[in-house]
Amino acid sequence: MTVSTETARSGPYAGNGVADTFAYEFRIQRDADLLVTQLDQVGVETALALGADYGVTGVDQPEGGDVVLAAPLPSGFQLVITRDVPATQEVDLENQGAFFAETIERAFDKLTMLAQQNKESDARTVTLPVVSQGVSTRLPGAVPDNVIGWNAAATALENKVPNTEAYIGAERKSWLDTQGQAYWAGTAGGTANALTLAPSPGVMAYAAGQVFRFLSGATANTGAATVAVSGQAAVALQLAGSGLSGGEIQAGRLYQIVYDGTAFQLDQSLSGSFAPLRGYISGLEMSNGVDTDHDLNVAVGVCTADDGSTSIRLTSALTDVPMDATFSEGAGGGMVAGDSLPTNGTVHLFLIDGSGKTPKLLGSSSAGSGLSPTLPSGFTVKRRIGSLATGSLANFVLFLQSGNSFRYVTSGADAPQIVDETRAVLTVAVPKQIETIAVFNASCKRASASVGILFSALDETDSAVAFPRISLATETANGVASGQFRIKTNTSGQIGVRSNAAPTEVYLSLTGWVDLSR
Repeated sequence: MTVSTETARSGPYAGNGVADTFAYEFRIQRDADLLVTQLDQVGVETALALGADYGVTGVDQPEGGDVVLAAPLPSGFQLVITRDVPATQEVDLENQGAFFAETIERAFDKLTMLAQQNKESDARTVTLPVVSQGVSTRLPGAVPDNVIGWNAAATALENKVPNTEAYIGAERKSWLDTQGQAYWAGTAGGTANALTLAPSPGVMAYAAGQVFRFLSGATANTGAATVAVSGQAAVALQLAGSGLSGGEIQAGRLYQIVYDGTAFQLDQSLSGSFAPLRGYISGLEMSNGVDTDHDLNVAVGVCTADDGSTSIRLTSALTDVPMDATFSEGAGGGMVAGDSLPTNGTVHLFLIDGSGKTPKLLGSSSAGSGLSPTLPSGFTVKRRIGSLATGSLANFVLFLQSGNSFRYVTSGADAPQIVDETRAVLTVAVPKQIETIAVFNASCKRASASVGILFSALDETDSAVAFPRISLATETANGVASGQFRIKTNTSGQIGVRSNAAPTEVYLSLTGWVDLSR
């Protein structure tokens, strides 16, 4: 009988928990000439035992037969069937003895099967290109935690220690040391004064230039701090070469540190303790709360505190903070610390913060502490994020804010003012104690003749009404002229107005203001 195919392997077959019969498509001379290998879900191979684990049909058939398992192949498992002919020669030919052709042919068939078996096995081995010469593929002796790589001449394999110059080269080793393969370290562990970082993969040693970013934990540092990375020794954390004193690492914020060969330096370009632009503010816009008369909302944002060197970040919006309730850090706490809503006055709104604190809203009345509020215990920095005028009932008026621009939902109408050829001082309902640009609609008229008027800021030089220095002008007696104006106020909310003839009636309707120092 011939060996008519070069096939010496069948599979892999995928198990489904039901099938137990799997074909092999090559000739074998004995049922023991098969190797049946099972691969489980975690990659472990097991050689099944003939009789105990499976039986064989189709022995000595050119097309092969079946392997019948004792139990179905489980789902997620695989099965491979290969030829496993023993490397023996069992035909004994004697001098002057009988010469049976079938016996000789079976011996030749076995040799062919052995050759095919070796060919199938060789196909699963690592080989060198045909052009390679003078290269040894002999493996070096096993050494724990080492890796195997080519020697410098690329002629043999040798053991290498990972992350060394001999393993990856000097240039790449230098890069690896400075980057540590672990730029992002996640949320810091340990305590606020003894931080631990666990980047993945970890670092084997500290090297100058290593950079790590991390999120701080739930509390701020209260004094000097250290950092330990990947279980290495704790190293001092410094700011500009000096040890920390407290509050430099705030809770829940993003920081970057750089190893200088001796200590970790807090990178001011990213950390919460960097010196931001003086006067910077983004977001933190206010709106009326559910109790529109007394409550305020504040959107998320960031600003530079009044000290010019501390950044205050509001990462969760403040909602329905009441001005008619005492200040409290807990949920539902008010924004008043000694002041109250004034009647027809001004409330200045400050975002305040401190070491280990969450930013809060603090209100200060123009009739009380004004622009210099006393901060609650533990709060050390503040930033005014806006000021609001109050009504006759000591209440907030409905407003809309966009950046430093505030608009009333419903504009008010002031009583008419009688002015003449000298500049009169008008007080408008903008917040006081700060300079603003009042935005208002205005009209004028004079019963006896045409007239012109001029609005001006009180810090401008007063001058007579004459073209082109004129804001409004009527063409006839009792005629009306109207327009919208933007005039800078002083800290008392005042602007100037004069006419070119007396008496002239002037009507104002304030629509909003621009906060010049927000």
